[in-house]
Amino acid sequence: MNKDNQQSVSFVWITAAIAVAVMLIILNYYALYIVPLLGAVCLIIIYWNFLVRVWRTLPRDAILIKNYSIYFIKIRIWNFLGCDTYAKIFKRNVDKHPNKIAFKHESSTWRFIEVEQFSNQIANYFKEQGLKRGEIVALYMESCPEYVCIWLGLSKIGVTVALINNNLRADALAHSIKVSNCSAVIIGKEQIDALAEIINTTTDDKLNDLFTKSNVYIKNYNDTALINTPISKAINLDSELKEVSKSAPETDISEGSSKDQMLYIYTSGTTGMPKAAIMTQSRYIYTQNHLNINNLFYI
Repeated sequence: MNKDNQQSVSFVWITAAIAVAVMLIILNYYALYIVPLLGAVCLIIIYWNFLVRVWRTLPRDAILIKNYSIYFIKIRIWNFLGCDTYAKIFKRNVDKHPNKIAFKHESSTWRFIEVEQFSNQIANYFKEQGLKRGEIVALYMESCPEYVCIWLGLSKIGVTVALINNNLRADALAHSIKVSNCSAVIIGKEQIDALAEIINTTTDDKLNDLFTKSNVYIKNYNDTALINTPISKAINLDSELKEVSKSAPETDISEGSSKDQMLYIYTSGTTGMPKAAIMTQSRYIYTQNHLNINNLFYI
């Protein structure tokens, strides 16, 4: 609204207010109504533009308020049902249909029970390695069933997983690992060269300390391929998991809360260095359910 139009509107409101005031005086009600009425008119005139914006954005804001209300109601329902973490919900699915296919990837298929058992091995192994609730592990792998199993397993013991974009290289990769403040790094065989490159070139004390203490684990690779490479101290995760229990870490899972941090999800880094968004248990469950209460146990 331009200045002339605003002045015209103000003139109309003032004229209307005066007319109403005169009528109230004639009717002897001015003592009760004239002051608050004039005050209301003045406020409307002063905040006219703001009130117009509020009115125009009201439908959008109403939808937002509705969605957040549903979200908080769902969180309370999940807490009441004892399903306040993704691991607990997934376990209910496993109990319902253990042999149903959870993943199809290339020529392999993974049943729910297989995902559960492998993720339990991940949880038990890294708990044995001394990882504690609240610590962070960077996961740098191609998309595959094991990728999901690893972050699911780590979440069972309360470890937050930083999901490093698998296309990152050089400085962007080093930056993402560094800012995650991770205690360990898990990579796939496809990422060996990329990680070896930053191990060779980094001068950062924090990264050097991480890489020289055998805190790098590799999934799906051949030991002999790493001889005389910067990543030769990496631990073969496949070999380590062979004798690890497939039983669920029930105590750790029961201690989980909807407020726990679950994942760090990074931006692409196309307009600068990647930045991490924190995904809590409740937020992840919420996004997976798409505000549909019927999907509560079918994530």
